[in-house]
Amino acid sequence: MLPIALDHFWSFPVHSRPHCGPGLVCSRLNPCRSHPERGRREKSRFATNRAAESPLREFIPLIAKDRPRTRVRPRDGIRSASSASIPSVATAPEQAFDAAWERVELPIRRSLQLAYASLTAGGLACGAVLTDQSGTIVADGRNRAYDPPGGDDVLQGTPLAHAETNVLARVSTDRDLAMCTLWSTQEPCSMCTAAAAFTGIGSIRYVAPDPWAIAADQSRSTRSVERVEAGVGPRIIGPAEDDRWIVSANVIFMLSIGRPRGPDHPTIARNAELEPETTAIVRDLLADRSVRLSASVEAFLRPSWALIVVAAASRAARVASR
Repeated sequence: MLPIALDHFWSFPVHSRPHCGPGLVCSRLNPCRSHPERGRREKSRFATNRAAESPLREFIPLIAKDRPRTRVRPRDGIRSASSASIPSVATAPEQAFDAAWERVELPIRRSLQLAYASLTAGGLACGAVLTDQSGTIVADGRNRAYDPPGGDDVLQGTPLAHAETNVLARVSTDRDLAMCTLWSTQEPCSMCTAAAAFTGIGSIRYVAPDPWAIAADQSRSTRSVERVEAGVGPRIIGPAEDDRWIVSANVIFMLSIGRPRGPDHPTIARNAELEPETTAIVRDLLADRSVRLSASVEAFLRPSWALIVVAAASRAARVASR
């Protein structure tokens, strides 16, 4: 069990240090060259206080009983435990993310990268890939229905430009798709499911329920299941068994709605009722105007991984209790 370390680095209040030289302010966000360790130390020291302010604080008791008793050394703020050796809160979540990212299936990684590309482009954050029988990615695509003008995709800006249909548009009609799998970050809509069935796709796998379908009470599953629509068509498997990737995919998706339309958009408001753990992270990010999108999805998720782990554990407990 990871330590509950909500080190949301961009959410801590600015804490400036005294001047370390003429015209210089040494701070945790901008440590001078003489004190590079200050950034790490301040991040760790503020992590405990941040937990009390986090919108996820109401979910923490659900998993707090699994955490070993800890103490904080006043000198450097590093947590230590009598029953286990726990790394610094400043580094443990980021190291844990890197390990989890390496273990998750390649199609999920690539789909999340494509979804994040849609987010940074100003579109709706959904990504998809097609794999053959060996698991090799043979085509990929992302949602371009809401991208700003200027792209080279012929479907861009049209209601057909969903991630899954953009994947299928990159596949030759000569390819037999019966042994192929269509992967998506969100549960495919009825149009994309029908397109997959029409083209003979063997199976569909998705990471997370679709927040728009959740808001419209049309989501077909909140826990991992396998089904076939109306007894025909591809096998549909999802959402992912690991709730951390469910939360990650839908944080990215709802940010692509909330950034241009605000945190009170009806989709976000409804998900706050039905998927409160994920929505709490989204609204926290939207409330902090200092947040900037990173260059990659890995760089975006890594500093938020501790929050995602807490939200995922809480979500899993809620779904299991139904």
